[in-house]
Amino acid sequence: MSVSQRFRSIPIEPYSSGLYTSISAVTRAFFGALFGALFMLLHKGGVLLAFAADRLPLLYAAAFVAGFSERLMPEVLERFERTVSDSTKAEKGM
Repeated sequence: MSVSQRFRSIPIEPYSSGLYTSISAVTRAFFGALFGALFMLLHKGGVLLAFAADRLPLLYAAAFVAGFSERLMPEVLERFERTVSDSTKAEKGM
C-alpha cells in the first residue's frame, strides 16, 4: 500500500515506458476494486452507512466512490482504528 501511495513520486519520465503505464493502470484498478469491496464489507458489518441497507443505488454509488477515491478508505480505516483504540482505553480506565 505504501509503495502504491508513493508511486507518483518515483522520478520516471512520463510515458517513457508502456510497461510503467500498464503497471500503473493495473494497480489503480486493483486497489479501486479492493477499496470498493472493503467498503461493502464494512457496510455489511454495520460500520458504514447502516441507514443505506435498503437503498441499493445509494450503497452502490458509495462503494464506487470508495473505490475511485485514493484517500477515502485509508482515512476511514484510520478513523475506525482510532475509535476502537479510544473505546478500548476507556474500558480499561486509562
